[in-house]
Amino acid sequence: MFRSGDPEQMDDASLQFWLQIPPEDRLAVVWELSVEVFGLGCDEPVERRPPRSSFRVVRR
Repeated sequence: MFRSGDPEQMDDASLQFWLQIPPEDRLAVVWELSVEVFGLGCDEPVERRPPRSSFRVVRR
């Protein structure tokens, strides 16, 4: 993909766009994009469950 224009100005515009979004919303968007990109490369479910052996319930 080729874009015309000054790369530094485009970077500044991109930064300003992301800074206008609250951090919680940015995190949600980045998470959704990460899950989508990760899912493109595999046939398994994208969000796997943690192994049962990684957690232990202690009753009191």
